[in-house]
Amino acid sequence: MKAEIPFYTSSNSIDISDPNSVQQVAKIIKEKSSEHGHPALVIVDTLNRNFGAGDENSTTDMTQFINGLDRLIHELNTTIMVVHHTGLSNTQRGRGSSALKAAVDTEYRLDVDGDARKLSCTKSKDHEPPPPLFFKPEVINLGFVAGDDLEDMEVATSVVLNLTNSQGASKPLPKLTPSQHEVFAALTELCRESGNHRVHIDQWKEAALQRSIADTADKRSKNRAFKRGRVALLDKGYVATEADHYWVRR
Repeated sequence: MKAEIPFYTSSNSIDISDPNSVQQVAKIIKEKSSEHGHPALVIVDTLNRNFGAGDENSTTDMTQFINGLDRLIHELNTTIMVVHHTGLSNTQRGRGSSALKAAVDTEYRLDVDGDARKLSCTKSKDHEPPPPLFFKPEVINLGFVAGDDLEDMEVATSVVLNLTNSQGASKPLPKLTPSQHEVFAALTELCRESGNHRVHIDQWKEAALQRSIADTADKRSKNRAFKRGRVALLDKGYVATEADHYWVRR
């Protein structure tokens, strides 16, 4: 059964840096809200198309854009999601001024991962970032044809992302040495027991030192073996890390 969810789109972009434009949009959304209920989410797609004549690289212009978003949040009391692009040379961050990332509560990045799409939390203001999610794209038929004349008409399609438990068809991960396998097993077990599947490095190290990660029981040797194993697991793509917390990538 498909749920009927009220979803409205605009055929025009607006200048969110302009208070009058923001006020006009808020008015329209409020009119729809009186009929369909409070909006659960407002999506700005994309930042560039709704940035007006400003310069994304200018901190001043980006701050005006952020202020416009704040006015919308105040007027509508709802969540706002901004779709933004990464840079051409640096695909690890949103392009333009860093003032945007500093202002948002949560940021996610979507990457191609084999034949899947990986959604990673790159900023979480009030809580530990959740582990990455993986999706498989699926082309769907929208149920109508599009085109200006009969010769050009074709079935209109779109793409949906279906949640999957595994990554895409990527290259096999490099093999682990016996010591690295023990270090990895310690993290895997801790992540399985953890509620959010993330483990602090001190907790991981303590568990790893209880295993046969070195040829000797000497503590210094085991400490070195854990450090080498941790670095190797990161380099080989078995684990990921942020803010001294680690988790299993697959």
